[in-house]
Formats: sequence, structure tokens, C-alpha cells
Amino acid sequence: MRLPIVLVLLLCINAAQSYKILVYCPRFMQSINNFLGNIADILVEEGHDVTTIIPIVNPYLKDGTHLSKKIYVQPTEAVAKITARMNFEEASFFEYDDFDLINSAPIGRAFMGWVNAQCPGVLDEPRLIERLKEEKFDVMIVENWETCGVGLSHLIKPKSLITASGSVPMGQQGWEFGLDSALSYNPNPLVSSVDIHSMWSRAWNMYAQFVFLATYYSTRNEINTLFQERYGPEFPSITEISSHAAYTFINSEPLIDFAAPTLSRVISIGGIGAKEPKKLDKDLDDFLSLRKKTVLISFGSIVQSYTLPLEVKQNILKMITRFPEVTFLWKYEKPHDDFAKKAAASTPNLHLLKWTPQNDLLADERLTAFITHGGMASTQETALRGKPGFFIPFLADQPRNSGMMEKNGLGRVFDKRDLYDADKFHAAVKDLIENESNRKNMAKIAAMIAKKPFSARDMLVKTVDFAAEFGPSPALRPQSFDMNWIEYYNVDIILLFVIFSGVAVLFMGRVVSSVKGTHVFLMCLTCDTLSTLLCLSTVQSYKILVYSPRFSQSINNFLGNIADTLVESGHDVLGNAYSTWVASHCRGVLDEPGLIEKMKDEKFDVMIVEVFEVCGTGMILSSLDVHSFWGSLTNIYAEFIVHLSWYSTRTQINNLFHARCAIRRSIKEISSHAAYSFVNSETLIEFAAPTLSRVDRDEIMIVFRVIYIGGIGAKTPKKLNNELDRLFALRNKTVLISFGSVVVSQKLPLKVKQTVVEVNSTVFKNSNMNCDFRSSLAFLMLHSCGSSIARNAKSSHAQMDSAKRYSRRSKIDSNAGMMQRSGVGKVFNKLNLFHADKLYAAVKDLLENDSYRQAALRNSGMIQKKPFSAKEILVKTVEFAAEFGPSPALRPQSFHMSWIEYHNVDIIAVSALIMILIISFVVKICIVQNIGWLCLKEPNISKISVLHLNSNEFIDVYPIRAI
Repeated sequence: MRLPIVLVLLLCINAAQSYKILVYCPRFMQSINNFLGNIADILVEEGHDVTTIIPIVNPYLKDGTHLSKKIYVQPTEAVAKITARMNFEEASFFEYDDFDLINSAPIGRAFMGWVNAQCPGVLDEPRLIERLKEEKFDVMIVENWETCGVGLSHLIKPKSLITASGSVPMGQQGWEFGLDSALSYNPNPLVSSVDIHSMWSRAWNMYAQFVFLATYYSTRNEINTLFQERYGPEFPSITEISSHAAYTFINSEPLIDFAAPTLSRVISIGGIGAKEPKKLDKDLDDFLSLRKKTVLISFGSIVQSYTLPLEVKQNILKMITRFPEVTFLWKYEKPHDDFAKKAAASTPNLHLLKWTPQNDLLADERLTAFITHGGMASTQETALRGKPGFFIPFLADQPRNSGMMEKNGLGRVFDKRDLYDADKFHAAVKDLIENESNRKNMAKIAAMIAKKPFSARDMLVKTVDFAAEFGPSPALRPQSFDMNWIEYYNVDIILLFVIFSGVAVLFMGRVVSSVKGTHVFLMCLTCDTLSTLLCLSTVQSYKILVYSPRFSQSINNFLGNIADTLVESGHDVLGNAYSTWVASHCRGVLDEPGLIEKMKDEKFDVMIVEVFEVCGTGMILSSLDVHSFWGSLTNIYAEFIVHLSWYSTRTQINNLFHARCAIRRSIKEISSHAAYSFVNSETLIEFAAPTLSRVDRDEIMIVFRVIYIGGIGAKTPKKLNNELDRLFALRNKTVLISFGSVVVSQKLPLKVKQTVVEVNSTVFKNSNMNCDFRSSLAFLMLHSCGSSIARNAKSSHAQMDSAKRYSRRSKIDSNAGMMQRSGVGKVFNKLNLFHADKLYAAVKDLLENDSYRQAALRNSGMIQKKPFSAKEILVKTVEFAAEFGPSPALRPQSFHMSWIEYHNVDIIAVSALIMILIISFVVKICIVQNIGWLCLKEPNISKISVLHLNSNEFIDVYPIRAI
């Protein structure tokens, strides 16, 4: 009996594909060691063959991985010399100020110079690169703070590169990941918060970004230079290599972070290193039982408590003595120095510990609060264990980490310089201990993190498996990587607009008035009471209302599939469908006798509505040439057309609800408080773009709360009926022509229909390809490329020729363009349907070019094996929203900003004015009397004699350089 059981177990083990994975983990910072080490160990636990390469920079640190195979690269001579001069034990960071560029920039550059000095040792390690090449790794994971590993990945050519950040992306890291800094509302790592309505606060945030770049920009270029000197000038830059990564792992938890722009390929795995808490030893257990409240004090591994200024330590001691009813556990690395001895003797409620099991202590219910430095690991552990935090940031990303906790009501930020003020410190700690709101908020966040739709571990493992099997997807790489800053920010278009506007004002004396948008049609939403997501039930089955106005078949299908999927998952779903094209029917909804009251009485856990036609930038266009001035200008015009068409609709609905329901909040404001937003889009075929698109009128802020469920309506294919089966068997080739449900083929111009027939006849004579709709062979599909057709063709690996039609042109053109960019089809202009030769050439290319079929097969496999299915994502997200409601952390501050604040127009204007004044001042210096401009080019000129305009005398003009 035992033998069959063993065989079954072996089969189960082998059922999971084992991949070869390389983790590049230089030992220079303990937090990054732990982050990458945890990733490596988890992948080993999942059955993968994981190797960790560890270039040793700081020999005093511990390895983060304990289970993976290790390859060590010993310190180079340059690294060893720098290390020997460092005094790690006595290093004090209390007086360190990141904004003091005179002192901080040299320190930061020296630190990264120390780290970079190990890179030549990696490249010179005997046979290391050859060995790594021979291993043929499926995935290589690197952390982009140290960039030698990124360059190494290009040499050893793994199937997939996954980049990572051990904290929030800092400085150039964000650029290398393709992320927008969003400095108008997203705090830089050196800043705790941004007052979005304060020009000074936003300017300071921009200055913080400058500080980061000024400190570390040159150190990253050192690595670029090193690789190009060794392997030739054509060796790609760190940014270029990173841009082709399959995915990026970020050590961030969206439920406690600032809401900021992200990409579909950026995966948040915050809390990945959290371990199951262990039982405390007897001494700690006794300490926690001494009093009703216990507070833990720890400033991490970099800031040593014993190195704090004596006055600061004395003020901490004074604060502790003022809370005799509270036990304080203080991580103090030298518990036997003079200060420690006196403190322990004079303060009975203080216990000094050389080391503390932080995770285990935070998990204990008897711990009341945590006073810490705000490191990423500490903030995540604080949230995970549900303990209020008192955050005293010292350096690096600690200010932002601390600020995000305060913003979400999970603690407070305290300036380290205020530790010199004992009274202020005492008052702040008193508020932390006695304020129950922090504890309640923390308890809710801890529960939300514990019940997230998908755990960090699941996301890590499934994403790595997916990248190992399929490699990087070109669809996930944004075009912004190929743009310079002028193209990215449309500086050329803005400059041209300013010039034309100036000329118009100067010569015409008036401003051309804007054209007001016309009314197109109305879509009704519902009252404020129904538009928020409720959390009134904790049972597994939730009550869900789906609002589905019957005016567009594709939207009907989308919302209907959502409703049906939730019913299949056991939820009580009520559908509300109305046929409407005008606002009068929206009034009918509000006037329906007893409807509003009935809906209120139902106390729905979730309501799902479709916010129609809030299209992203350039949805009218099939593609965008990022290097073309005209292409960018057309894209902006397309955006203008979309909003010109639908803006008045929003206004009318707002006015209707203001009048009927006494609601003063706009549709945009109500939508901004949504728990999540479902988007009927498949990221593996969509144009890659930062998932945050905000101009002042948008109702959907696309950040981590935006959930992609493209393909949610895809059904399992059924066997064809006899008639269709007979048609497929008639010839060696079958072509399906369909223009969707809106564009009726019989109403096409006669010339177009004749052209299609003619081309079909010609293709039939010249092609020998055997095709079937669901077979693995090539299949040609001519259609208008609605979103559902595009996704179905993807899942059935069909080649596609998209003839763009007029109806819902914005979405259709974009859908067609994304399919062409994915390599599975081509866009064909509808006007060319009048030309048989052009249509024939396009169809012939699709039939004979095997690259389309190969791309379709690959994309079909990727979609079918995505880490998480659309159905799974939909159900788990709705259940999460039903239990917890909306998370304030997922709502960006930009909802409260004007377009001037969002785009920092005020800062740009003031900066431009200052520059103009400076230039004017310099120009005046260069002007002598009324003569004109002086060109001072030759350094040997001592004076110039010129004829004064108002006299017949020569005067000597002395150049500034001579003076």
C-alpha cells in the first residue's frame, strides 16, 4: 500500500513545473538582503531551483537567504580598503540631513561608490559569467538600487528579467521601472507628506527629487560607463535593460501606501518577509505581563540607540518616567554603558534589550504601541500586526514610510529634532497611547491585509512562474521608455501653443473663445446613498446590486457577465436594466415609486455601475508615434474630442441629482470614493501605460484599486452545429467576416460588399492553407475589433484584420491598434475597403506571414495561464470590498487638486518668472549705455572703443571679463 502512496506524492510534486532562478543579492544593506533573501527562500519552498549570487560589500551583514544555493564573490581590494576605514559601530545618523546637499551628497556618493567598487570583482570572477550563461536561468531577479546585477543580466541572458525595489522606488529607480513620479501629490521618499494646495509644499517635494538625483545620478552612470568600457559602447544602459524586464516587484503594501501611478507589470509584494510569530521567551513574557500597557522602542539596524545624542537619550528617559503605568522595552545595543546602567537603575518601568524579536513582540496582544524609525519593514510589520506606530524618521525613505502611516490614521510622525523637547515628546506619546482611533484603524488594516484577495506570496510565486514560462510580454512595456523628456511632457506642443497664443494676443488683441461641447446623450447613475460601497455583513454571501442601463450591447454583456459570475459564486445579485438614451429616463428612475427606499432597505454590500465613456488618453487613435510631433498633437486632439463629446452628459446628470436628491457632490466626487474600479481590458494585449490617468474631470483614478478583468465574458466554446461544421469542411481555408452588433454588414455600401466578395474569391484561388476556428492552425478573422472580439480572438489564437468602423470609433480604433502592436493582426482603414487590391494584399499577408500565427499562439497561451483568472480576480475583489468597504489609502490626493496644482503650473510659472528676471539681469549687465549688445568672446580683449550715439566722441567700453 505504501508504494502507490509514494508514487502519487512524487507525481504531485512533479506536477508543478520547477524553474531555474537566479537571485542577485549583493550584501551591502540588511533590509535589501532580507527582502531578496525571503524571495529566494519562498521560491525554494515552492520547488524551484534557486541560486543566489552574493557579492560581499559589507562583511558584517548576514545573508538574507537560508535555503537557496549560494555563490559568493569576495570583496575587491578597493571595497576592502573602504570598509577598513568605516566605523560601523560608532556611526551616528541623528544629525544627518538628506537636504543638506553639501554634506549628504558626498556621503551618498561615497556609499554608492563603495557598493559600485564591487562590480568589477563580479565581472572578473573566474568563469562566473560563463557558468551563469551555461545554467540558462529561466528568471533572474535583481534589486535596482545596486545596478551591477542589471548589467550582468544582459550578459548571461536569462529568459526573463525581474527587477525589484526593496522599498518604494527612489530617484532613478522609478524611471527604470517606467513609473511616473507624480510629484504634485506623491511624496518623494525624503518627504513625509505633500500639502497639495500649497505651492511651497509641492515645490519642496520637487526639490527632494532633485536632491535624490543630485546625490545618486552620477553613481548609476558609473555602472553604465563600466559596462560600456568593457563590452563596447553599444552596451545598453541600465534603464534600457530594465525597460525590458518581464515584471517589477515592489516592497510596498497598497493598503497603507500613498496612492500613486503604477504599471500593470509592477507587482506589489509588501510584507513578503513577514514570518509567523514565535512564542516569546520567559523574560519577555514576564515584561509584557508587568503592566496593562507596554510600548516597544526600536530604531532599526542602521540607527543605533546608543549613538543618539545624550540629551536626546535623557529626554526619552524623561518621557518614560512620566508613564509609570506603562512598561517600555527599549532596543539599546549597549545595555551596559554608563547611560544604560543609570537609566535601568532609576527607571523601574524601563527594560533595555540588546536585541528584540520585533515581529514576535508586535504580534503579542499585550503590546500597546511601537516607537520606531519608520523603515519599510517596521511600518509593514506594524500594520500587519495591528499596532499603532510612533514614527521618528532619520534618513532615506523613512520620512515617506512614516508619512503614509500617519495619512491612513495608523500612527503619527514626529520630527527627530523635537526629541530635544521633552515636553513635546511626552505629549505626542501620550496622545498615541490614549487615542483609541489609531488602534481601531490599525485593527481594521491588519484584518484587510490578512484577507487581501491575493497574498504577497501568491503574487510572487505565480508571477515568477508566468515569467519563467513565457518570458517578457512586449505589451507590458510602455512606449514612454523610448521618449525623451521633451516628447514625454509634450514640451514642443506646449511651446508651439504658447507661441501661437502669444502671436494671437499680440496681433489680434483678443483671445479666441472656446467652442462649447454639444450634448450627445445621457447616462444615468444613482444617488449618493447607492453609489458608495457598504460593509454591513460579514457572512460569505453578500448582497450585490448591478446597475446596467440597456443602451449598449457590449456594456450589457460586460455587466451581465459580472452579475452572472457573482451569482455562480453564491452571492445574492440584483440586476437593474433600463432602456435609455436620454436624461428623461434617468428622471424616471428617480421618480419610480418606492424604488430608492426599496434599494436603501436592501442594504447592499456592493453596488457595481459602469461609468460610460471615460476614455483614456488617445482612445480614438489606433497607435501613437511617440517621436512624431504630429502624432502627439493628434493624440491630444483625440482626447479633446472625447471630452467634448461627453462632458455635457456629466453636467446634466450632476444637475439632475442636485435638483432631485439634494446631493451636492458631483458624479466625479462620488466615483472617487469607490472601493475598486473594474476595467474590461486585458493588460497582455493592451497598450502599456501608467495606470493613473487624471485630468480634472475624470471619475476614475486608476491606481492599485483599478482591477483588470478583461475576458470576463469569455465562454467555453461549444461544438459547432452541423451546418457550420459542413461549411468549414468545404474548402482548405475558412475566413470569418464580422463587424460586430452595431455595424450591420447588409448596410455597408454596395461597392464595399462587392470588394469583399471579390477578394474572397481571389484568396480562395491562391491559398492552400487549411484553417479551423478552434484548431491550432491559422484562422483569419476580418472584423471591426470591438473589445470582446479582440479578446476572444486572442484566446482562440486567431489572426486578425481589423477594419475600423465608425461606431464607437474611439474604443474600436484603440482595440485594433493594440492587436496590431501585439503582432497578432493588422489595422486596415475602412476607407480602403473600396480598393480590392489593398484588401487583397492585406489578407494575403495575414494568410502567408506565419509570424501572426506564432504571436497569436503565444499570446493565447499567456492569457490562458495568467497568474490569476479574470473570474478569480472579480469574485475575490467584490468579496473583499463587501467585507471592508473602500480603503482611503487607495484614493489619490489628486482628486482634490485643480489642474494648476496637479500639473504644478504655479511652480512652473514662478520658476519661469525667476528665470526671466535672472536672464534680464544678466542681459542688462551686458548692455552698455544705449549702444546695444556686447559679445564678449575673446578673453584677451581689454577694451573696445565705440562711437557714442549722442556725440562725436569715442569712448572706451570695458568688457566685464577685463574688469
